[in-house]
Amino acid sequence: MLLIYGLLVVMVFLWGFSFVLVDIAVGFIPPTSLALTRFLLASIAFLIVDLYLFIQRKQRGEETSKTVERRLYTKLEWIYLIIASFSGLSFFFVIQYAAIELIGPSLPALFVCLLAPVLIAVLAVVFFALSKY
Repeated sequence: MLLIYGLLVVMVFLWGFSFVLVDIAVGFIPPTSLALTRFLLASIAFLIVDLYLFIQRKQRGEETSKTVERRLYTKLEWIYLIIASFSGLSFFFVIQYAAIELIGPSLPALFVCLLAPVLIAVLAVVFFALSKY
C-alpha cells in the first residue's frame, strides 16, 4: 500500500514538472512537433505494454469467448474513439504547449489544473444531454 501512494506522489511530481520541461523544450522545438513527439513516444510505450499483457494472457490461457466478446467495440465506437483521440488530445496539448511558449509554465498549469475539471463536467453534461435525444 505504501508503494502505491509513493508511486502516486511520484506521478503527481512528474506531471507538475512536465510544465517546466515543456517550457524549456519549446525554446528548441515548435509546440506542434513537441506534441507529436510526445504522442509517438506514448503510443510506442502503450503498444509495448499492451503486447506484453497480451502475451501474458495467452500464456496463462485466460482468453475465453465471453471475455473477448465483452472487449470488442463496434465500428461506430472505434470511429468515435479515433476522432476523440486525434481531435481532443491533439488540440489540448498543442494549445497548452503554445501557451507555455508564450507566457511560461505557471499560468497554463493553473488553467489546466483548475479549469479542466470544470470544462470537462460542463461538456459532459452537454454531450450526454444531447446524446439522449
